[in-house]
Amino acid sequence: PEFALRENPGWLLCDKPECEFCPPRKKFLQRLAAGIQKQEESKQ
Repeated sequence: PEFALRENPGWLLCDKPECEFCPPRKKFLQRLAAGIQKQEESKQ
């Protein structure tokens, strides 16, 4: 998945509401949220 993001980052910029349900974007957003959560936990 990582290399796909680098090759085609365009979909990350998509702000159409229906794109939130795009499987790769949904997965990316979930991983992003999980990553942010981990960073917050490690700060404390």
